[in-house]
Amino acid sequence: SSFEPLSDLPAPRGRAQVVVLSDGRVLAAGGCTTIACSSVLADAVVYDPTTDTWQTTGPMSSPRAGHYGALLPDGRVLIGGGCREQTCATVLRSAEIFTPDSMSFAAIGPQLQQRVGAVALTVPDGRVMISQGCSNRTVCDLTNELYDSEAGTFVPLDPAVTSRGFHALLIHQPTAEVLANGGCQPATCSWWNETFLLSDMPAPVEMPDGGFPDAGYDAGVDAGPGVGVGGPCDCSVPVAAPSRGAGRTFGLLSAAVLLTIRRRRRR
Repeated sequence: SSFEPLSDLPAPRGRAQVVVLSDGRVLAAGGCTTIACSSVLADAVVYDPTTDTWQTTGPMSSPRAGHYGALLPDGRVLIGGGCREQTCATVLRSAEIFTPDSMSFAAIGPQLQQRVGAVALTVPDGRVMISQGCSNRTVCDLTNELYDSEAGTFVPLDPAVTSRGFHALLIHQPTAEVLANGGCQPATCSWWNETFLLSDMPAPVEMPDGGFPDAGYDAGVDAGPGVGVGGPCDCSVPVAAPSRGAGRTFGLLSAAVLLTIRRRRRR
C-alpha cells in the first residue's frame, strides 16, 4: 500500500469535523485557518473520491471549532457544539443538520449543554450519543446526552464517572458497551477509560400521528458573556502543585471512580 497525493482543499482547514457520507463522499465542516486558530470557519466542503474534487457547501449556522459530527441513518449529518472564535469566549450549545442532497445546513433545537471537545457516536438504533466535553476552558463536565433524529430531540443520559473532552468513543460490539477512552481534563490529559452499556439508554420515542412539531431554533442559545480564554483545542490550564492532603483526597476519589466503573460493568 502507498499514499498518493490528492487535490488540494480550496482553503486551509485544520481541526475540522470530518464525516464519511453514505455515498462515500467526505464532509469536512468548520475548523480553523491557522494552527493558532486565528480564524474559525463557518463553511464546509465535500470531497468526492471518484473525481478527486472538492465542492463548497452552503454556509453553516455558526463558525465552529472543537465541534462534533455524526452520520444519521437517513444520510444527513448532525453537527454541534464547539467554539466560534479563537478565544473560545462562548462555547456553543447550538446544533445543525447537513443535508447532502441540497449541500446545505439547517439549525435545529439546541443541545441540553454547551460543549467544546464533545464526541458523538451513532449507536445501533440510529440515535446519536453525545459524550461530555467542556462548557468552558476550566470546566469539563460529566454529562452525556442523546439525539433522536426522528423526534428531533436531545435527552439526557447517565453521567460519566470522570470528566473528559477531545477523547475517543467507540462501540465494543461483543459486550454492547460504549467505550470512552482518554481525552483531556482541564488540568491534564486523562488516563481514565470507562464503559457505558447500550442497554442503559432510554427507549426511542414513538412517532405520534402527524409527526413531531417543529420546535424552531432559538438563536439566543449561544449568546451571553464570555466563559473562558485561550484556544478552543487547548486542554492545558496551569494549576498549583497538590498538597499532601490533596493527594490523599485524590486517592479516595480514584478508589471511588474505580468502584463505580466496576459496578457499571457488572450491570
